[in-house]
Amino acid sequence: MRKTVDIALPPAAAADPEQVREAAASAAGLSLEQTPYARITKRSVDARGRQVLLRLRVEVGDEAIADDDVRPYVLQDISNKPTVIIIGCGPAGLFAALGCIRRGLKPIILERGKDVRARRRDLAALNKEFIVDPDSNYCFGEGGAGTYSDGKLYTRSSKRGDVQGVLRTLVAFGAPLDILIDAHPHIGTNKLPGIITAMRGDHRRWWGSAFQRAFRLHHYRTTDQRSELRADGTEVLSDRVVLATGHSARDIFTLFHNKGLRIEAKPFALGVRIEHPQHIIDRIQYHCDVRDPLLPPHAAWIAGGRTQRAPAQRMDDFIQGKSSVDLPDCSYPPGIVPWRVDQLMPKDVSQRLREAMKLFGGTMRGYRTNEAVVVAVESRTSSPVE
Repeated sequence: MRKTVDIALPPAAAADPEQVREAAASAAGLSLEQTPYARITKRSVDARGRQVLLRLRVEVGDEAIADDDVRPYVLQDISNKPTVIIIGCGPAGLFAALGCIRRGLKPIILERGKDVRARRRDLAALNKEFIVDPDSNYCFGEGGAGTYSDGKLYTRSSKRGDVQGVLRTLVAFGAPLDILIDAHPHIGTNKLPGIITAMRGDHRRWWGSAFQRAFRLHHYRTTDQRSELRADGTEVLSDRVVLATGHSARDIFTLFHNKGLRIEAKPFALGVRIEHPQHIIDRIQYHCDVRDPLLPPHAAWIAGGRTQRAPAQRMDDFIQGKSSVDLPDCSYPPGIVPWRVDQLMPKDVSQRLREAMKLFGGTMRGYRTNEAVVVAVESRTSSPVE
């Protein structure tokens, strides 16, 4: 006999397997003798009330319940199989490569940035010395943008696919088992680089060195149903190409757009999605460039002292349109400096943000506070093409 129940417990109780079993048995209307086994299958944090609770979905029963089966990856040797060119070595590129190998195809990943170990040195130079490598930074490089910015592992999309399969794959390469039950799972930047390295290492074991870094695509054409890609004298040919670039690869999307390839916008998820008009996106993405005559070019960079420090303002000061005398601590590594962030954006954008913050502050307790910091301007997190 087995039953699945939902329970809510304080964090300390939720960390105690015996208290979890007792609460689940009670919720199922069973005695402890009837439920010697219990397993958490889903976990989420509920911080809406005065007391933080963990909401758990638990299977209880009178027979042993096996944990999720996570087996080591065993891949076939496809060294002499047809090749597939994959552009980008972020999550999409890595999982596309695994999919190719399972189907008997040999993937070759082209990545503009460096491997995870070399990226770490480039990020240290960016954070400490403000030296930016345009091809190896938080956005670009092996593992993608989430590798060093704590990428999340959940989606609201209704076209979810095999999400558990993706999570099990990550666990097979070293991710913690917790991601299989957390409602909003994430791995963390302390573990992600090792997992990404393990994934690439496994690829090399099966199909040789097929990861080409520092390959910044600048030429693409098709000849006789074959694709020709070129970067700095290096040329690769294949009749199969997978575009697995991330948000920030505007130049790649622009290249394909100029070559006449159809680029179609598709809905990301069901529900409400608000998008600014293209001209507003452009004004923000180019750091309020010269197309806005009321603002100096690269205004946010200048406000940060022409370094990677970011201008920042306390939330209530932003709403009231006044300067912040000082700032609380911030997790942004290069640091933040006090500045009128509301003046670094077009007035209509700042006003929309003010009204949104007021609205959230009125409906979500604790949201509006002057201990919160508005940091600007994050400008490269999407890649629209005009």
